[in-house]
Amino acid sequence: MTRVLRSVPILAASVLLAACGGNGDGGGGTDEGGGGSGATTLTTVDNAFQPSSLTVAAGSELELTNDGQTVHNLTIEGTDVNEDVEAGQSTTVTIDVDPGDHTMFCEYHRSIGMEGVITVQ
Repeated sequence: MTRVLRSVPILAASVLLAACGGNGDGGGGTDEGGGGSGATTLTTVDNAFQPSSLTVAAGSELELTNDGQTVHNLTIEGTDVNEDVEAGQSTTVTIDVDPGDHTMFCEYHRSIGMEGVITVQ
């Protein structure tokens, strides 16, 4: 019984890590199609991005969700990415951006700190 109880936290951690996969380095490369993994999600709420930094593959789709009470925006500095999303809505954005670290921000709320980093691989 003790051995089983010790395994529970390890199993829970493994399940959590597997659920968080899809935007890290171990996803099998960027050549795979969008078949089974789905889009990475970026949520806007209360003048913040959740998560405030994320990693995506070049050319991948990003689901932009607005859980806030007002319109938000995803702009990636130095690129053509500039997408609004109304309160309570979601949209999909293709991240056709050169690899590297890029500043992302909400053009409506950047002055109050709504920005983060998106790493494109």
